[in-house]
Amino acid sequence: MTNDFESVLHMLPPDVAQDIANKTVDRGLLEEGFLSPMSTVLINHLVPNNAEWFALCDRLNRLAQKIVNNAIIDGKRDDPKPISVRLMLKSNQSLQGAVLLSQRGMTAEAETLARTCLEITFWLGYLAKKPEEAAALFMAEEHKSSSERAKMLAKLMEPEAAAHFVKIAAEADAAYAKGPNKIRIKELAERANLADQYVYYRTLCAVSAHPSISSLDRFIKVNEDGLLSFNVGPDEDGIPFALMNTVNAHL
Repeated sequence: MTNDFESVLHMLPPDVAQDIANKTVDRGLLEEGFLSPMSTVLINHLVPNNAEWFALCDRLNRLAQKIVNNAIIDGKRDDPKPISVRLMLKSNQSLQGAVLLSQRGMTAEAETLARTCLEITFWLGYLAKKPEEAAALFMAEEHKSSSERAKMLAKLMEPEAAAHFVKIAAEADAAYAKGPNKIRIKELAERANLADQYVYYRTLCAVSAHPSISSLDRFIKVNEDGLLSFNVGPDEDGIPFALMNTVNAHL
């Protein structure tokens, strides 16, 4: 549909074609949001206008994929190197997701994935400095989380079904008892020698990932009369900031 639409536009005078395209895309976004087929038309406008940032992300992505593809994985599932490679794979896909979202001007969602990349970078930094210690803590986090989830689910189940989750919680508690305590993100950044990056993590939490006034401000705009209206559609001005944070987090 979008290919046919764009083919027709090319047959019209540029100013007429642009006016029709803007109105059609705007209507699609109002009716369906970014699930509108017309949202793909945004890519042809937003990507060229931010070509250098998207090119940088493309180069970084290719390099990151090459590193992972050349990694030699040995050892057990819970050993430092297999954990590190899987973290890199997750970070690469978060980078790719942030780029795909930024191509459509979905900057809040892109920055949320950038925050994921940054948290992974903290873990990778810690694993690089103290592999065994970091891997043990990483697994302790898993056991603790598994236990907490299982206990919550058990409370929601009938006794027969709850027994399954009670068993999972007990096994996780036993494993967790052998490992270190959980760690806060700020301390994780410090152990990775990336304490200065923690402020960017907190910023991305506030302006993108968490429901807050800071993250909601991008959805309103003020007209010349000082009246508020909702901002539905791409955040074109925020694309460089979103991609900058994505690149910074992935490095």
